[in-house]
Parts: sequence; structure tokens; C-alpha cells
Amino acid sequence: MNVPGAGNGQPIQTNYAASMPPGLTVDALLTYCQTRLDGLDAQIKQYFTDQQKANADQQALNEAISSFTYHASGITNNDPSANANACNDLRNALQYAINKVGGNTPTGQKLQALMGRIPDPHDSHASPWQVSENEMKSCIDGLKAAQSDITAGSELTMIQLQALNSKRQMAIQLCTNLVASFCEPAAKIVSNIHV
Repeated sequence: MNVPGAGNGQPIQTNYAASMPPGLTVDALLTYCQTRLDGLDAQIKQYFTDQQKANADQQALNEAISSFTYHASGITNNDPSANANACNDLRNALQYAINKVGGNTPTGQKLQALMGRIPDPHDSHASPWQVSENEMKSCIDGLKAAQSDITAGSELTMIQLQALNSKRQMAIQLCTNLVASFCEPAAKIVSNIHV
């Protein structure tokens, strides 16, 4: 240990290398801890992004369910124009939900299958653009099932997010304890020096 200048106003310099395991320095420890925290923070950020997307997907499905529920008794008017407008509204609500969840996702593919059950108002062969009450109920059930899938995934994401937050707190505590144990010998030496 080198303590030049003790008692004469010059800064005290110490060599901690003798008290640490070979190859481990405070800087190396801090670099490791920072790398570990950066990795956990990146994972946490991704889970937050996933959670926000799930919330947006839920909102889009809620709007689609609301549109379908409005027509729960079916689209069976004698007015083909009114039927075409109602079908157009339902298809727009479904398309919005598909765009939100992603057409290539399993949920998006389920929604695309539902889209095929609603007559296309631009297809003159689909006139008079009617949907029975049973078909409408089946579509609503399909939308609710898709919403349940997203809710289940969202709950799992929250559990994983909580686990990552716990790991992050443990990593911070470990780093704090290790740095404190490395600095403890120096603190004892400084407290033993009487000026």
C-alpha cells in the first residue's frame, strides 16, 4: 500500500489491486454490471413495447366488437343499400383490427377468416348483402376469442416484465454490494489515518 503525502495536505493515493482477485478491478466490475443492466433494460423496453401494442390491439378489437354488436340481430333489411353500408362498416372495422394486430399473425389470420364471412359491398354478386343473426353471433364470438388470445398474451408479458424488473433490482443490489466490499478496505485505511 502506498500512502504518499499523508498528513502534508497532498492527495492520498492507494493501490487496491492487492485486495482484489486477480484480473478483477472495480472498473471491470462496473463494466460488467452496466452491461448486465443494459441487457435487462433492453428486454424491459421490448416488453413495454409489446404491452403497448397489445393495448392498441385490444382497443381495435373492442371497436370491431362494438360494430358487430350494433348489428347483433343480423343485417337483413329489405333495402340492399342499407345492407351494403352496414357490411361496409363491419368490413372497415375488421380491416382496422387486422391492420393493428398484423395480417400475418395468428390473430390477424383469424380476423381475415371472419372478413370472408361478411359480404363485400363492392361485389354485385353478394347482393342483397345480408348476414343472418347466427352468422353475426358467430363473428362476435370469433372476435371475443381473438381478444381473449391477446389478453392472455398480455398477462404473460406482464408476468415476464415483473420478473425482469426483479432481476434488474437484484443486479443493482449485487453491483452495489460488490462495489461496497471492494471499497471497504480503502475506507478502513482512510479512517485509520490520523492527520
